[in-house]
Amino acid sequence: MLITKEIIMSLIIALGIGKYSEMKSPKYFDMITDHGSTFSIQIDTSNKNPCPRFCGADHYHRVLISENESMVDEFYTLIGYKSDDIYLNSYSVVDYQEIEFETKGKKNDLRNVNVQTYLP
Repeated sequence: MLITKEIIMSLIIALGIGKYSEMKSPKYFDMITDHGSTFSIQIDTSNKNPCPRFCGADHYHRVLISENESMVDEFYTLIGYKSDDIYLNSYSVVDYQEIEFETKGKKNDLRNVNVQTYLP
């Protein structure tokens, strides 16, 4: 009887840790603005270290989630997250899609980087 209680408690703790890490992990989106531009962004719950607005790297840009437009000029800023009206860098978002990366030995959908664009 004691062994089953320990097993059940271990399973509950393991599932709790898994759900917590899933909740805290960053979410990746491809967003299309009303100007026709496509942005690849990463939303992190910690809201730390956003990419500068004119980041030239080919990666998912970390964004600053904000309720006002005070930081739009400096960093990638997402306004209205989880609402109907979403703005990214003061552009209205027309459509977006969440990107889910598969793990556990399966191939993921990471974009290939063309090395020749970075070579002199």
